[in-house]
Amino acid sequence: MKLNLNLIKGGIYKEIKKINKNVLIIIGIAIIIILAFLLRELTKKKDYNIAENIYNGGIVATNGKTIYYYNVDDSSIYKKKINSTKKKKIIEASAVYINAYDGYIYYIEPNEQHYDLVKVKENGQDKQTVIENVDNKMMTVANKNIYYFKDENLHRIKVNGKDNIKISEKSIINYQVVKNWIFYIYNDGEQNVLAKMTTTGEKNVKLRKGVAENFLVTNKKVYYISQEYNSERYRYEYVLCRTDKSGKKTTEVCDLPSEIQSVNITDTAIYYSETDDYEEYSVNEHRYKKGKQTLTKTIINPKINIVDDWMFYIDVTEDGNKVNRQISIK
Repeated sequence: MKLNLNLIKGGIYKEIKKINKNVLIIIGIAIIIILAFLLRELTKKKDYNIAENIYNGGIVATNGKTIYYYNVDDSSIYKKKINSTKKKKIIEASAVYINAYDGYIYYIEPNEQHYDLVKVKENGQDKQTVIENVDNKMMTVANKNIYYFKDENLHRIKVNGKDNIKISEKSIINYQVVKNWIFYIYNDGEQNVLAKMTTTGEKNVKLRKGVAENFLVTNKKVYYISQEYNSERYRYEYVLCRTDKSGKKTTEVCDLPSEIQSVNITDTAIYYSETDDYEEYSVNEHRYKKGKQTLTKTIINPKINIVDDWMFYIDVTEDGNKVNRQISIK
């Protein structure tokens, strides 16, 4: 029996052509999926609002390119590039707890005998009052929601002003929104407790007891300050610690002075002020791998805000006038 080699070659060629066509289709689909993912990541609303800054009064916020800050000299919000001295006034406002999110600036400002939660476009236009009569306490915008306090209770409302709900009635001191969770510190009547719950206020889990008020949640770790009262020396002793998000695997990072005041924790260092006489404050940096150094001195206790490689705070000049400060921490 003779084989028709041409027929065999033709069949193989057709099969190879069919396989190549299928491979090209698969590759094309994969490229479309990858491009769609990249486009989603590029256009996704990112949260640049830093919990430690907000806890320290929120005098500065960023959208990733521009910073928005409270200028103490004329009680207004300004914007500028982080490493530039050129600034532009956005709006006159005695603003605290400044957040930047999706083209708007959110903040709390006094209104006669109460405080309002306000938002305004980054160009200073379209000022709106989101909620009237809120607490003058930390407010955070994250994942299309605004978290704020009213009557000492933590609430949540969408950025469009809808679906206003009460999340917790606990005595919450500090909190950080991380995806679908809220990590927070509250006082149980005896001591401060580090805990977490869902953004709807459910599944409350205690992580650590006997903590100070500052903490930071990173991708995998939670930094917090352990505090214990020394009855012989009549003072608290503090240690910066690091744990996982379950609160089980804990290690000590560094000891902190008993005279510690304003604190800002990052994933590479802890920044804090300390004083012996309350007439002058040392502002220190303790990098986890390098140790401690003093960055500057201030007259009043600075509420330390950190953005990238810069520290922001408000100080007082020798003639008693308040002034904004910005120093490099590279």
